[in-house]
Amino acid sequence: MKYLPPSRLSSPSKSEHLTSSPLHSTKPLLSLLLSALLLYSPDTARAQNQTAPSKAQLIEQLETTYALLEKGDYPAASKYFILPPNFTPDMLAAIIQRKELSLPGILVLEKGAKFGKASILFGNEKAAALAKRASVDVTQCYGFYHQTPQATAEVLALWQDGAFKFVRLDDVGKLQSTASAKAPSNQADPAKAAARLPELEAAVQANPKDASKRATYAMVLYQTGNYPAAWQQLRIAHQQDPKHGGIAKGMAQVFAKFSREGLFTVGTPKETLIALLGKPDKEAELTADKQRLLYAFWAIDLKKGGVHEIIDLRGVTQATFQPSETIAVTLDDRNWHCSFRTRNRISGSAIYTPLGETPQQWNEQVEIQRYIGGAKNGSIKKLSQIMIQQIEQRRPGLTHRILDENENSLIASLAYPANQAGKRQHELIRLFLGKEDLHRLSYRIVTEQPSQETQKKWLAIFKSSKLNPAKRAK
Repeated sequence: MKYLPPSRLSSPSKSEHLTSSPLHSTKPLLSLLLSALLLYSPDTARAQNQTAPSKAQLIEQLETTYALLEKGDYPAASKYFILPPNFTPDMLAAIIQRKELSLPGILVLEKGAKFGKASILFGNEKAAALAKRASVDVTQCYGFYHQTPQATAEVLALWQDGAFKFVRLDDVGKLQSTASAKAPSNQADPAKAAARLPELEAAVQANPKDASKRATYAMVLYQTGNYPAAWQQLRIAHQQDPKHGGIAKGMAQVFAKFSREGLFTVGTPKETLIALLGKPDKEAELTADKQRLLYAFWAIDLKKGGVHEIIDLRGVTQATFQPSETIAVTLDDRNWHCSFRTRNRISGSAIYTPLGETPQQWNEQVEIQRYIGGAKNGSIKKLSQIMIQQIEQRRPGLTHRILDENENSLIASLAYPANQAGKRQHELIRLFLGKEDLHRLSYRIVTEQPSQETQKKWLAIFKSSKLNPAKRAK
């Protein structure tokens, strides 16, 4: 997961542009957040409340590091490693390529691995050798040494200044098959999941303060398709144990499900949100016409009583709300409107659709994205290569062409293989390299082959788009 453009657009004939600024024509959002005491960072709270290393913190560090590696942000990921001399950040790409780390593997560690001192888990001799090689104090090293029939996963990390730095990551990604066996799938048979509900509900009633039992109950509710009930159980569990990583992931998963179903489409009334999500943990007035609803670490910002954007507040910083640049682009003469906005500590996105189409049902859409700090990761050529590689991993059979390129910008066309419904999607992308951030403009269309007229029109639109300095509210 900037950029966020204004909520309504009129015809380009009126010279109105899409922008990538979340602060367009508003007061500084950050100061409003601080004054309302709604902008908080779980990382900050943890640093204040936790003075000793813990399994939960190491798991969270693994997840954070994996996210950075997965998106190719190797310089940022390198800050969480003790690296040997002459080891450049881009070499960290091998961690994912060689399956040394994966999200399913992290889940296995979270559920079943024992956390402890390196000397105890690895043995004095091996722990000392690994620490010596990295020139770190073995007495301050912790981690996991987890054996399964598939692999032996090793995680060794130095505890320093209230945070972990990795010394060794080995074979965590090879625990994937184990994760599938140990963690009930969200694609489980609904009938089998429903059969478990009476037992799990009874366990929660017998142990109402046990957050883990409640989280398990919520997971099975999710598997049966009862997403509202799963959400309510997870809310209670999160209040009981705010630091439980599995509960936070469950909440994010249900929230994402609601998002896919259109609950957070721009303009959804406040009453509809509360009817499904329940009464928020907090409410605050941000401006005369803007309000915030807070659910755990999720913020839903409303404008004139309807959804304006959703924000994952975990780890957000001032940079999340104050971009240095914004994309300006004038679309064709149809009535395009912003139908979805979201952001988090890593990125942000705004989706535009023609009148009558939605983020869930569309034939054409435009998206403006901002990747915070992304410009630090390399040249525009290198970043485009990373982008293409990541898409190819998800969509084998992708074809692409570079249409235009200079030092700070690149335009590429992508053609995706047909999906299960037999439909093909084409995408035109323009990347902009800003001072700090990487910005992306994309146009997508579902068709077997865009007409020559459509191709020429959108290429001209993209070539005329610009990356402008962000306007700061006075």
